Amino acid sequence: IDPWKGRLLKLDLFFHQTKISIISVYIPPYHSIHYKERDAIFAQLNLWLDKARSNNYHVVILGDFNADEISHSHLPQHHLKILRSLSSRYFTDHQSHISSISGPSPTFYHQNGSSRLDYIWSSPGFPAPGLFSQVETCPKLNDNQFTDHRVLITAFDFSSCFATLSKARLKQKSEQRTIFLYKNLNDDTWDKFSSEVNSRLELYLTTHHPSISSFSALSLDKLWHALKRSILGGAIDSLPFQH
Repeated sequence: IDPWKGRLLKLDLFFHQTKISIISVYIPPYHSIHYKERDAIFAQLNLWLDKARSNNYHVVILGDFNADEISHSHLPQHHLKILRSLSSRYFTDHQSHISSISGPSPTFYHQNGSSRLDYIWSSPGFPAPGLFSQVETCPKLNDNQFTDHRVLITAFDFSSCFATLSKARLKQKSEQRTIFLYKNLNDDTWDKFSSEVNSRLELYLTTHHPSISSFSALSLDKLWHALKRSILGGAIDSLPFQH
């Protein structure tokens, strides 16, 4: 973990043959008192990105950029240089990339309107595809709203990063592989598994999309994400397995 002056935080993750840097960003609002600080943050961020590229790291950048290309279009272009820089590096803005025809949802609301100030970006060739992005109201803390931003969420599929290791390698690393024994199951066990999956799907819909009454209203990416989670969770709870 590598912090930088309370504005940047870098976390390096190491998977099998895959290295990922996750960088959390806070950019101060565009104001003359913040010009030098914004330039310093931009310089440090570029330093990390250049180092990541030279060392074959994939990168996720997320946080509050305090910049919106639409609602802040009246401001000098210097204000948007970090967003433009990420675009020039061919990073993917996931909310914009996955959003509907109506465009990305705002993440910040104020008396005079709203803005999209928060972003999640990934570097070109990122090994975990983005499944979907959504904006949620931030939960309260001790019955108080502790932020005027909403929460931007992007779900990634990291399954390709978790390579299947040989038994010898798993033993050496003191890890275990789970194998579900589904070939000789009786009808009662299959019924229990089916009921568990259905319950998890209903819970997912109620918890994450309370305004939607049917899975048919979900995008294919969100539906696939919910189905995978429910099948795996149902299998762990109801099917026999061995390591």
